[in-house]
Amino acid sequence: MNVKKLILTVSLLLPPAFPLAAQGLPALGKASEITTGELPNGISYYIVKNQSLPGYADFAVVQPSRTDRQAPREDLESLPFLRSRKPYRFLADYGVRYGRRGFIQHRRDATIIRMSDVPVGNTAVYDTTLLMLLDLTRGSEYRQALVVSGDVDKSAIVERLRVLSITVPARKPVPDADAYRWVPQDSVVVTTSTGPIGSLRFIYRSPRTDPELMNTIQPLMSKLLAAEFDVILCRRVRAVFNENGIPLAGCRFHYTGSDETAGDELFTLTVETSPDRLADAVRVTAGVLSSLDDKGASTDEVTFARSVFSEATARDDDNIHPTNQQYVDRCISAYLHGSNLASEATLGKVFTGRRLDMEKERELLNRYISATVAPDRNLHIHASSTLRPSPDSIRTVFADGWAAGCSCSADIPFQADTLLLRSGGRKVKVRTSATDPFSGCKMWTFSNGMTVFFKKTADKGAFWYGYMVKGGWTEIPGINAQEAACVSDVLALEKVTIMSSEHWRDLLEMNGISFKPEVTLSDIRFTGTAPSGKLSLVLKSMLAMAVSTSTDQEAFERYCAERPLRARRDRYTAAGTRAILDSTMSPGYRYAAGSMTGLPRKDFAERVHKYLASKGSNSHNSIIVLMGDLDEAQTQKQLSQILGGFPKGQQRVFRPLHFYNLRDCWTTVYTTGDWREKGVSTSLSAHWPFGADSNMALRVACACLEQELSVALADKGYHFTVTGEADLLPAERIAIYVNCYPVPASGLPAGVVPARPAVALDAVRSVLNRLTSEDVSPQVLERAKAAVMGSMAATIGNTALSRDLILYRNALGRDLGTSYESKIKAVTPSGVKEIFTALDACKSEFAVQ
Repeated sequence: MNVKKLILTVSLLLPPAFPLAAQGLPALGKASEITTGELPNGISYYIVKNQSLPGYADFAVVQPSRTDRQAPREDLESLPFLRSRKPYRFLADYGVRYGRRGFIQHRRDATIIRMSDVPVGNTAVYDTTLLMLLDLTRGSEYRQALVVSGDVDKSAIVERLRVLSITVPARKPVPDADAYRWVPQDSVVVTTSTGPIGSLRFIYRSPRTDPELMNTIQPLMSKLLAAEFDVILCRRVRAVFNENGIPLAGCRFHYTGSDETAGDELFTLTVETSPDRLADAVRVTAGVLSSLDDKGASTDEVTFARSVFSEATARDDDNIHPTNQQYVDRCISAYLHGSNLASEATLGKVFTGRRLDMEKERELLNRYISATVAPDRNLHIHASSTLRPSPDSIRTVFADGWAAGCSCSADIPFQADTLLLRSGGRKVKVRTSATDPFSGCKMWTFSNGMTVFFKKTADKGAFWYGYMVKGGWTEIPGINAQEAACVSDVLALEKVTIMSSEHWRDLLEMNGISFKPEVTLSDIRFTGTAPSGKLSLVLKSMLAMAVSTSTDQEAFERYCAERPLRARRDRYTAAGTRAILDSTMSPGYRYAAGSMTGLPRKDFAERVHKYLASKGSNSHNSIIVLMGDLDEAQTQKQLSQILGGFPKGQQRVFRPLHFYNLRDCWTTVYTTGDWREKGVSTSLSAHWPFGADSNMALRVACACLEQELSVALADKGYHFTVTGEADLLPAERIAIYVNCYPVPASGLPAGVVPARPAVALDAVRSVLNRLTSEDVSPQVLERAKAAVMGSMAATIGNTALSRDLILYRNALGRDLGTSYESKIKAVTPSGVKEIFTALDACKSEFAVQ
């Protein structure tokens, strides 16, 4: 049985919760925030009301029959209604920059022109962009679609499009394209290349879903089975690499469904290792694939994978807030491929509503896996290493590994493992209760000294948590810069009770609990989200991390073997280049997390454990934040039962203040990379008073820089990002990081080609020099303030980000979110200039040519 027939079988076994469509399968509806229709001239429209970023919207034109790749580039160079003004220049003037692929994307079945983060709060920009879209539709005589997602009035924009469409003649029906045809392959294809580390991609192909089934639950069943396959496959790969002592720098699985492509569906497993162990990696990965093809996954593995997927879906389906980009992607897929536009809640109901017996699901999943993987059928292997490997050797080793199979299996957590966690100690009572004036949270202080911030929000079925203890990594004895960069990673390797860190994370994940450990200069914290019914388990987990951990030396040694590989892989990413820039600007800054390469010393895991144990012994320095769909009385009851397990320590921690010098410099470093790595990075830093006012001023300054760079880099063909940071520890400081990357020429206007990195660097310098010596224009400042207002409104409305603001304020004693509107409005042109003047004294540049 092939994959599609198998999925159809699975789908038919589900209880129909929706109207029946093709072949008796449930059809999916459309989310209420999405409006679709067709204009009188035959152009379709998809309008989404979405306030994920207030004041902004994304726009797209989808043209299935436009095969001339140069014509869209010419349109962005000149459109009739803009007369002498270049369309891309108009967009740049209002801060609309290129995406990583530019404005134009050429797919197998369509050309797509899209603009992101258009300031629709500006009526002139809004109207002009709509006119631009309609003018772009003239470039193809065939039917096409317009997509708008953002902070818009759906009824008004539909009416506006109807009026404007009068100027565009009727479009012809799209001519019949070459019908999709599945072409099976009976021998493995192997390709190779060079790269910084050993990398393997195993890509299996499968026939795409029939068009008439795209708006049914069948594609969702494909995603469900692929998600379970992902969990099982990656866990087995990690286990077999560990058992064979092969370093694993990365393991990822990606399923490309029929909603993402006009071609075959793809299953891609990516494995990253050291170059000298590439052959071993091929062999053991082939063994894992072979064992799954031959014997399939065990009942325990399927139970675990089903729990992971179902719990996460049930937790998130009512609380997902898609971005404009995500909505545009879905609308494009619906127009081109007929995929669904159902709400997240509807999709979650499909994913969690299945009631298949576990053994039946195991049988179906194993048949799905066997129909997908094979020793050579429909398989492409791509291998890269520092020295280009031989395709024949890769093919031979893969065949040998497949024949040998693999007996290694991953450790499976069980619900009974939660019994290993302490249930608490003596009951504690609420000693004081108040309302936090900044966040509106109830603030309870218990008799053992712990403080809990609680707030019931509009979220459904989920809550966000944070557990923080004051006192940062400077308290770890003898810590050096290399170790400071690793401390959060090493913290995550701790055993919990008798469970390994991986087993511990799996146990939480199968209960729908996300978990992120982090150590900063000011504190240690654990954050995440969980289903509302898992509050007790979350509180027990916090207690376990505080008092029931131990060092895992084996996991630490494995981490030390893999970290250099990740560093080489990521050397020219934004984080990698920042490491170079930071070390240049502030060599005396010993505790720059993530900014140093190198390995920690052999005893570092034990020193981190002692630090964690000391933090867990002092509840007077601890706070817990609980925000979401929780009952207040029940939450307080569970807190009283479990918080007594935390030691009552008395010691108070004082925040360390370490002054360090920034270099008075302007340093530029050039290096050579391949075409994927080319780019320009610039960083600026200065000692600066830290507070809510200065933080908002920095945000506005960064937004001004973005506005100016949008114009300066438009004719250079570069995409860019700007990141601003304000720190209190180890010293009061501000910093700005600018990362610029060339855009493929196919995505740029006709008159633009990607410039050399040195030219782009000169453009960035020119902007920074101007901001240092001149006041920003009133127009630029106004647009910058509007951008910051929108981003802050989105932040305050996000429960996870609101939790982080509470943790930040309690760690550093500074409130950064309250009354942000007045602080943004108070920023002046001279204030922006003052910031850039201070930053100009310490500047570092890094260019990959």
